[in-house]
Amino acid sequence: MVVDLIAVLTGIALGGAAVLSVLRTVVNPRNRSSLAARLTARLTYRLLLASTSALPQRRRERALDLSAPLSLTALLAIWLGATAGASWLVAYGLPAGVGQAVHIAGWALAGLQALLFSVYLSKLIESYQRREAITTRLQARATSPLDAEVVLADRLRGGSRSDLGTAFEHWADWMADVRSSHAGYPALLYQRPAGQMCWVEAAVIVLDAAALTEAVAPTWAPPSVRVLLAAGSDCIQRLAWQLNIQLEVPTVSMHGREERAFSDSVRYAAAAGLPMERDSEKSWLAFQDSRTRYAPHADAICLHLRYLKGAWGPETDSGAMGEAVAPRSIQ
Repeated sequence: MVVDLIAVLTGIALGGAAVLSVLRTVVNPRNRSSLAARLTARLTYRLLLASTSALPQRRRERALDLSAPLSLTALLAIWLGATAGASWLVAYGLPAGVGQAVHIAGWALAGLQALLFSVYLSKLIESYQRREAITTRLQARATSPLDAEVVLADRLRGGSRSDLGTAFEHWADWMADVRSSHAGYPALLYQRPAGQMCWVEAAVIVLDAAALTEAVAPTWAPPSVRVLLAAGSDCIQRLAWQLNIQLEVPTVSMHGREERAFSDSVRYAAAAGLPMERDSEKSWLAFQDSRTRYAPHADAICLHLRYLKGAWGPETDSGAMGEAVAPRSIQ
């Protein structure tokens, strides 16, 4: 009698936990998904990374491509296994006739979980496609943070201040979407990029373009520049925290921009039509004030996820407008 009661209570608790996990993951992920979704994504990636550490880079990338699919498969298996175990335990502690009804209810619940999982998977794929669409479009003109001023100059030459503001607004919406989707679908954070450039690099490029605009021409800059910087910094910091990355914010961030002097970037943007409202020194300080909020975390994310083009380079001790290294000229 006591054993039967314990089996029923354990089964109810296990089944309730599975249902709550499904609801937390699929129906109401909000800013943080369920513990099961987060742990399966994180542990699957770590196991794959540890097991492929000795492989050549290309083969390791192919193996890491499986991280998100395997974690999603594991998540569904956990839900179905917990439901099956719960129905068996409850049926074990109840009379035979009632136990049969419990098994039927368990099968029905498992079918509902599989249906909800298919909805969850379709939303995850849609979020991935939106993330990669912006990255692919940027990749046609930019390949690294050094190309931020090229992207800015293209916008300045091709349209008005209003058009530039619209572009920054579009990128701000993209950053907000990346933040919410990657927090709600943890496996998405470990899904490898579709092209040569990862979404983190794309984010740094558009944020550098916004930071340069705000640093050089704060009055002229469209309001959406500040929106993009706020949304982008929040996104990068939030996802770094999700990966358990903790950093001390430096006073100067040269991540990915070691090969170019800041003065060259300013001259290039000014030649394309960006008004010069500040001198170089004040622009440099304002640029670094914005950049230190996202670039160090972005670099750490690339290192953590082993992106092929991550780790843009070591930090520099120079605070003199990036002039300590030989600048790469802008063509």
